[in-house]
Amino acid sequence: MDKDVFERLYFLDIPVDHLTMDKAVDIILERVQSRRKTMVFTPNVDHLVKAQFDEEFKKIYSQVDLSLVDGMPLVWVSAIFGRTLPQRINGTNLVWKLCELAQTRDATLFLLGAKDGITSRAAYNLQTRFPQLKIAGYYSPPFETIFDKDEVTRIIDKVNSCKPDILLVAFGPLKQEKWIYEYHRFLDSYIFLGVGGALDLISGHIRRAPKWMQDMGLEWLFRLSREPKRLWKRYLFGNTIFIYLVLKKALSSLAPRGRSSR
Repeated sequence: MDKDVFERLYFLDIPVDHLTMDKAVDIILERVQSRRKTMVFTPNVDHLVKAQFDEEFKKIYSQVDLSLVDGMPLVWVSAIFGRTLPQRINGTNLVWKLCELAQTRDATLFLLGAKDGITSRAAYNLQTRFPQLKIAGYYSPPFETIFDKDEVTRIIDKVNSCKPDILLVAFGPLKQEKWIYEYHRFLDSYIFLGVGGALDLISGHIRRAPKWMQDMGLEWLFRLSREPKRLWKRYLFGNTIFIYLVLKKALSSLAPRGRSSR
C-alpha cells in the first residue's frame, strides 16, 4: 500500500486530513526524500471562519497537499463532517517532532518570519534541543501586510542560497498560506509549512498554556488571558460564527429527506 495514501475530510469546504502526528511527520519526511514539493497548512477555527469570507483563501486551501488539524474544536465536531479525527496536530508540537526526526534524516530547515530576534532565538533553541539538526538559515522580513517586490526577491534569494529541504513560514494566518501558495514554485525547497505563532512559542517569547489546558482544548483561553486586547474580537466573533456554522451543518444532516414522488 502507498504510504502516502490518507483520507481527506471537508469542514465547510476546507480540507482536513485524517492523520496522526506520527503519520503526518512520516509523510513530510518521505516527501523530502522523494523531492516532492508539498504545501502543509494547519487549519483551526480561525482559518475555517476566515475562509467563509475570503474566497481566495478558500481556493488556496483547495490546493493544499497536507492539511493538519490544529484546533481541538475541529476534532470535537469532526464526526459531523464525516469521521472523527484521531488527534489534534498542534503546529508547535509538529515543529518539535519534525525537527526531532529531521536530524536523523539529514533534512535541512530554514526559519522564515516572526519578529527580528525571535526567529534567531527559535533557531538557537531548536539547535540546542536537537544538536544534529541542520538549520540552513533564518530570516525575519520587515513586518508588513504585503511585501513589496524587492522584499519578495530578497526572501527568495536568501532561501535559495541555502536550499533548505523544509521551509517554516511564520507570517501569521492568511498571509503565510497565501505567500506559500504564490511563491513556493520559485523556492528551492520541498516542504512549505505554515507555522503561525510557533516560532514565538519555541523562542520563549510567548509563554505556552499549561499541558492540562492544551489537553482539554483550552489553549485559546490561556492565550486570550495573556493578550485580551488583540484576541478578544477574534475569539468572540470567530467562535460564535463557527458554532453557528457547525450547528447549521448538524441540523441539516438530521433533517428528514423528502419522499420522492412516484
